[in-house]
Amino acid sequence: MDEVFYAQAGISMIEGNMHGNPTHMHAPLAKYLIGASQWLFGVSEETIRAPIAMIGVASITVIYGTARYVFNRLTALVAALLLAALPEYNYYATMAMLDVPLAVVVTAAFGVTVWWYREERDGQAASILGTLSVFAGSIKVQGALYVFGLLAIVSWMALVEHRNRWRRIVRAYTVGAVLTFILVYLPFAFSPAPTYYGGATPPEIAQTIFSIPWLGSVAFAFAASIVHNLSHLDNGHRVIVLGTTYFSPPAWVLPYWIATFGGIPYLAGLVTAVIAALGRIGDRGIRIGFVGLLIGPLLIHSVLSVKLSRYLVPLYPLLALAAGYLIVKISMVVVRFVSDQRSKKLASQRRLVAVAITLLLLISIVPPSLGGATTHDSIRTDSGIGDASKDITNHASENTQATAIVVNPLPFRWYLGEHRVGKFTKNVHVPKQFAVGDRSVTLVGTKYSNIGTVLDKRRPCLVVVSTSWVDKVDEDNSVLQYIEDSIDNRDNIKRHGEFMVIDTCSGDS
Repeated sequence: MDEVFYAQAGISMIEGNMHGNPTHMHAPLAKYLIGASQWLFGVSEETIRAPIAMIGVASITVIYGTARYVFNRLTALVAALLLAALPEYNYYATMAMLDVPLAVVVTAAFGVTVWWYREERDGQAASILGTLSVFAGSIKVQGALYVFGLLAIVSWMALVEHRNRWRRIVRAYTVGAVLTFILVYLPFAFSPAPTYYGGATPPEIAQTIFSIPWLGSVAFAFAASIVHNLSHLDNGHRVIVLGTTYFSPPAWVLPYWIATFGGIPYLAGLVTAVIAALGRIGDRGIRIGFVGLLIGPLLIHSVLSVKLSRYLVPLYPLLALAAGYLIVKISMVVVRFVSDQRSKKLASQRRLVAVAITLLLLISIVPPSLGGATTHDSIRTDSGIGDASKDITNHASENTQATAIVVNPLPFRWYLGEHRVGKFTKNVHVPKQFAVGDRSVTLVGTKYSNIGTVLDKRRPCLVVVSTSWVDKVDEDNSVLQYIEDSIDNRDNIKRHGEFMVIDTCSGDS
C-alpha cells in the first residue's frame, strides 16, 4: 500500500503541490523521480516503478565499485553476485519503494569513508558525505539512522583522525549539506504550507513559522512527517515472526530476518562486519565505515518499537560486501591447502575464482539459503480506490454519522486525510474518523478486533472490499456474512476497478 502513497505524492509534487496529503508527508527525493516518470511517460505500474528499478540495477555497479576499492576485484565480483541473487533485494528493487535508493546512498557513503581515511581528502570527502547525509534523510525518514551514522563518522575524522584540520572538515561538510538541502527542498518555495493538519489547525506559533516563505513550507513538511512517524512508533507495527504476532518485535528478529531472507552468506556477512568493526579485518577506514553505517544503525533499529524486514534492505549491500570478503578468504585457504597437498603451485587467480564461485553456490543452497520468493504485486494506484473514496464521502454527506467497513483503511486515508478528526493513529485495529462538511464518517477495517460488535450495533450501510479479498477470505468471515445477509441483488454493488462498494442498507437511510 505504501506504493500508492509514493506514486500519488510523486505526481502531486511534480504538479506543484509539494504537500499532497499533509497527514502522509514523506521525504521527497525518491518521489521526485517517481513523479517525474509518471509526468513524462504517463501513469502506469511500469512508469511508477521504473525509476527505482533503474536505481536497483545501478546499485549492483555501486557495490562492485565500492568492494573493488575497499578490498579487491574478486571480492567485488562475489559481493555483486550475492546482491544480484538476493530475492528480497530484487523484490524491493522492482517496486516503487524507497529502501533501495537509500541502500545506494549507504553503500556510496561507506566507500567515501574508506577513501577519506586512505587518501586523506578532508575537504572533498567531508563535502560528499554532507551531500549523502541530506540524500539519506530526504529519501525516507528511516534515513535519519544513517544521517546519525554519517555525523558520527565526520565527528570522528574531525576530532580524532585529523584534529588539526577539524575546521576545514566541519566547513566542507556543512557547505555540502546546506547546498544539497537547498537543492532538494527548493521546490517547496513554490508550494505554501497547508493551514490544517489531520482536520485540526496547528498551534499559533506553528502557524507563524509555517507562514514564512519557503522555510515555513519546509518546516511543515518536516513537522508533518515527524508527527506521522512518531505516531507510527507509538503504535508499533504488526508483524508475524515464527507464528507469533508482535506490534513491537524483540531485537532478535533482525538477525533472524537477515538469516531468513539472506541465508548463510548474509548472516556470515554480519559476523564478518562485526569482526571488522573490532579491528580484525582491514584498515581503520573499513572499521569506521562498518560501525557508522552498519553496526550503529542496526543497534539503533534494535531498540525502536517498529521493526520491519524491509528496513534491513539498505544494509544488504554492505552485508554482501562483508560476505564476499569472507568467501574469498575461505577460498584462498582452500587453494593454498590444495597447493600444499599437491606440492606444486596452482594457477591461483583462475582457480581462486572457480573455488570462490563454487563455494558461493554451495552455501547459497544450504538452508537457510538465499531464501524468499520474488513476487510482483499490483501497485493498485488505478484500482478504484479514488472512486471508492468518493462514494464514501458522498455517503457521509447524506448521513448524520456514517460508518464504512473497508478492507484496509490505509489507502483510503490518502483521499480522506484532509478531513481527519480525532487522535492520529496508524493502528489498523482502531477505527478512523473523518469529517465531511458537518457530517462524520468512521472507517473500520475488516481486521478490526471488535468488527462483530460494529456490525451488530452500527449496522454500517457501506462496505468496500476488493475482489481479491472476497476470493481469499474464509466463508464464515463475519464481514462476508454481513454482506451476504444484507444485500438482495447485485444492483447494490458499484464496481471501481478491483474494488466493490456495497450498499448494505438497500437504499434505506
